[in-house]
Amino acid sequence: KADVDMNVVATDKDRFVELQATAEGATFTDEELQSMISLARSGIASLISMQREVLAPTIAEVDSMARQRLTKKFR
Repeated sequence: KADVDMNVVATDKDRFVELQATAEGATFTDEELQSMISLARSGIASLISMQREVLAPTIAEVDSMARQRLTKKFR
């Protein structure tokens, strides 16, 4: 029952990878488009924050392993 089908993909630097919107029923205004983009940006920022939180221990472990290997290699 959506009036607009919209896909938004962006990076952690707030740059768009994909932006696609299609009116499914009635047309939409520029103001509505800007509101949808703003909502999407907010959601993307929340997802990135959660991903960083969840992945932090893994990233730290990989970083530690890489540092150990480099230290052994260049001794």
